[in-house]
Amino acid sequence: KSYNIDPKKIKDAITSKTKAIIAVSLFGQPADMDEINTIAKNSSNKICVIEDACQSFGATYKEKKSCNLSDIACTSFFPSKPLGCYGDGGAVFTNNEDIAKKISMLKNHGQTKRYEHELIGLNARLDAIQAAVLLVKLKYFKDEIQKRVEIANRYTKYLKDFVITPFVKEDRRSVYAQYSIRIIERRKEIIRKLKTAGIPTAIHYPKPLHLQKAFKDLGYAEGDFPIAEKVSKEILSLPMSPFLSIDDQDYIIKTLSKAF
Repeated sequence: KSYNIDPKKIKDAITSKTKAIIAVSLFGQPADMDEINTIAKNSSNKICVIEDACQSFGATYKEKKSCNLSDIACTSFFPSKPLGCYGDGGAVFTNNEDIAKKISMLKNHGQTKRYEHELIGLNARLDAIQAAVLLVKLKYFKDEIQKRVEIANRYTKYLKDFVITPFVKEDRRSVYAQYSIRIIERRKEIIRKLKTAGIPTAIHYPKPLHLQKAFKDLGYAEGDFPIAEKVSKEILSLPMSPFLSIDDQDYIIKTLSKAF
């Protein structure tokens, strides 16, 4: 229901080659991190848990913040994300000092100090201007999350009889990076009607990873991940922004309801 990774399926997928579990906190809702951490801890392998929190920065899981739920977490500050800068940007989080030190080196050409290179790294430093933008926007972030939640609740209240609305588990709070509904039939027709009415939509995501050409060498085929495949054919994201006015919300709700 949450579209996140199913912990029950992880254990059987672990092999002697498994080094990490990347748990994506999709659409703004943290994955089942406690269960995932336990699986990694009890494995005979030394498995690292990485939370992909690109869409869930600011979300909570059992009263803990996303990005503080695993060995390592990463987030994105791309403009379309809940906390976005004015260009490309992101961050990595960890409570492990050794990992933090290594990441710090890797982001700066593998340097331990100026012109001393211990590793082959890359230039992944956040631009100063983007950091400055984020520092200002961070002041308003808590209020913006609340507005996203209010808009999502309003969407759900008025659309639940027409579409499958997002499911958020009781022990967590989503930041609604997207408000993604599911339309069992006539998705193309609904998209066309909304577009005609001037309402933008997006499909997150039209093709599951295992069917992407880039991962063809892994040997997966259609039918291997039936839930992901089903959701990709039904998912549809509606406009979501803390700056979406009541009038705009009403127009979207009314137009979508009429489409059915």
